[in-house]
Amino acid sequence: MDWHFGKKNGREGFTATAMTYFAGGRIVQTVRETIQNSLDAATPDQSPVKVAFSLDDIALSDIPSIEKLGRFLQLALDEETKLASANAHLRAEAGESSETEAVNFYKSALNELKNPTIKMFGVHDWGTTGLKGAVQEHPDNLPGPWLALIRGKGVDVKDASDALGSFGQGGNAPFTLTGLRTLFYLTQTTHDSKEVTRFIGKTILSSMWLTDTETGNLELSTATGYFAADQEINPFTGDGVPAWASRVRHKYTDSIGTSIYIPVPYDSESNRSFELAVTRAVILNFYFSIFSGSLEVTLPSGELVTQETIEGITVASGILEDDTPEIQDEIETLRTLVFAKERDFGESDTFGKYFFAIRVGEELPSRKIGIARKTGMLITKNPPKLQRFSGVRNFDLFVCVIGQDGSQVLRDLENPSHDKFEFERITNEKKRKSHEKKYRAFEKELRALINSHAALDASSEMAIQDFEEFFGGDQENIEEKSRWEEFPERIKIGRAIKRPILILS
Repeated sequence: MDWHFGKKNGREGFTATAMTYFAGGRIVQTVRETIQNSLDAATPDQSPVKVAFSLDDIALSDIPSIEKLGRFLQLALDEETKLASANAHLRAEAGESSETEAVNFYKSALNELKNPTIKMFGVHDWGTTGLKGAVQEHPDNLPGPWLALIRGKGVDVKDASDALGSFGQGGNAPFTLTGLRTLFYLTQTTHDSKEVTRFIGKTILSSMWLTDTETGNLELSTATGYFAADQEINPFTGDGVPAWASRVRHKYTDSIGTSIYIPVPYDSESNRSFELAVTRAVILNFYFSIFSGSLEVTLPSGELVTQETIEGITVASGILEDDTPEIQDEIETLRTLVFAKERDFGESDTFGKYFFAIRVGEELPSRKIGIARKTGMLITKNPPKLQRFSGVRNFDLFVCVIGQDGSQVLRDLENPSHDKFEFERITNEKKRKSHEKKYRAFEKELRALINSHAALDASSEMAIQDFEEFFGGDQENIEEKSRWEEFPERIKIGRAIKRPILILS
């Protein structure tokens, strides 16, 4: 048993992988992407999907795969040190450190392997299908979830057209959280009508020089390596599955599903602060999923977050009082989900069924809509064409598009980071125009919804001196703003009164 790296004609650097998508907010991104993938893998006849987070101290001697990884970490460090030395004068001229990010990473990783135990963060799901499908590519077969996640790059394999995940990039998020750039996967699934258990390790380092076992020559390797049963990268099965991995998963479930193990997670020196960060990430991103009964989560502390407990756990976490500027949009949405008295389901002519919750009042800081789709992870508080409102009181509206047609449209518009809708993403002009038409109809429906809850009193009049708020400033945007901006029906707009001007001479 060892790590297996392929040959590479060109060099793969330390930052060559798609994990750079998720470099900011490691814990949040890992929680978002792993739960999102679990929800996409839901078994149709089982609800809710269940996810458990674990944080354990495991003896390094129980994990030989990590001990054997040390040799490759050292080889990668040697290669990155040579590259750093060759360019040291350029960094010195720029006032930068003589050691690169890669060199520092490999040194830190090797130091972690000197400890008798390591922390292992686990994400376990059940009520899902597991990583099903073949483990080897074949011209007669399409790749399933196993090949897409374990061996694919940018491969999007989903069972639903409106799946939460897209672009095949989400599997890279947990790699940003591990101090070893290494993950382990344990899945219980079905294959050829039989239940099977599979285990494999995957590491993404950078190219290094390895000795070819057949020729004895040094060959430049791929950055990606696998701890697998053989050089064909087949997973371990049966008795070959490590006892530590089975033991941790079986604390939560023996059912079909998947566990992802993340060794040496960043920021986990304090169990309490790490657990709180995971808790807040779950609440902030999946409150509606849990509230609606689609998801249950077991936190690292062992606390179970369900439809019945979500509100109390949210209040106890202190996140509702968080004043961190960067997440105030998300916090306001969370407050709306917890405190809104006005909440209901609606039916859009173009998007289908949706859920909404709205708070209205001058104590709110702004007028904003937060849009989610399917099971409820907030995508953006700045949706296209829904950023300006007039004639209404301050409000905060959360909308989750549940209908498959609407969720599919929004998925097509959603960027890989799942935080923005962009029409430019659709290169097919006919499809883009169709989506724009549907979205425009939904936009009008949402404006009507806002007016019904937040419009100013009918007797109120607004004295509008000019339209600079809408058309001033950037003249290139006047046409776009005027085309999309609409005034509510109850606002009375009159001609400005010309007043005489007294000229003194």
